[in-house]
Amino acid sequence: MYLQTFTYDTNNLMKSRTDKDYATSTTIKPVDGDSTVYYYHIGITGIKQIVNNNVQLNIYPNPNNGSFVIEPSIATKQTMQVYDVSGKVVLSQILNGKTTIDASSFSGGIYNVSIISNEGVINKRLVIVR
Repeated sequence: MYLQTFTYDTNNLMKSRTDKDYATSTTIKPVDGDSTVYYYHIGITGIKQIVNNNVQLNIYPNPNNGSFVIEPSIATKQTMQVYDVSGKVVLSQILNGKTTIDASSFSGGIYNVSIISNEGVINKRLVIVR
């Protein structure tokens, strides 16, 4: 939070201005008879996206009928999670390189596949057609 403080005299002439940047939230309590005006500026922050071009993920065939191959570009231990459209985890499995997945018990529809590794998380969309 960024705070600008302006203090005025009895003739409404500005006496002082202070600028302060707070790393945490701070409560400012004016004193009775205080002629200070407080302006709060709350900065908007974002999430920095880290792109790792060394990690790729192929899912094929896509669309499929319930059997598909997941082929990550790195052959280290990874966790695969498949989510249905409501966000429920319908499959969780450890992968070590190229793996064939049997999803024949899944209903037709769109699923989200997340691969979690030490390199980060990759999300892909999967379509099962019945």
